[in-house]
Amino acid sequence: MSGGAVSTRKQIETMVGMECRGWGDQLPALERIAKRYRLSVGTLDNIRTGRVKRVFTDIQEAVRSAYIDMCERQVTRWQNELSIQRAMGAVDADLENLEREAEDLAARIAQYRGANAGGGQ
Repeated sequence: MSGGAVSTRKQIETMVGMECRGWGDQLPALERIAKRYRLSVGTLDNIRTGRVKRVFTDIQEAVRSAYIDMCERQVTRWQNELSIQRAMGAVDADLENLEREAEDLAARIAQYRGANAGGGQ
């Protein structure tokens, strides 16, 4: 399996793990991801299970774009949860550090998206 295929496989596995709602939800999670990002379920499943040895660049880029988007969504959820904690009065140094780290991560993702806006999907 080529290096690009391994990286793409790991990204798909991570996305499925993030999307899973419990035991036995891997294929439905993969279907939700495919639908959300307009990707082929069969292609994603074949990459995920190692049935393919090489992955075309356009598929790698589409999966990477979906992966980055899911990461961005997760950071947004964390920021929302942290703002809820702040509104409830749970402000301390740890919360402030987490808020700062989430903001930094969101900024890095935005910077990555801006730098790669011309070459994606």
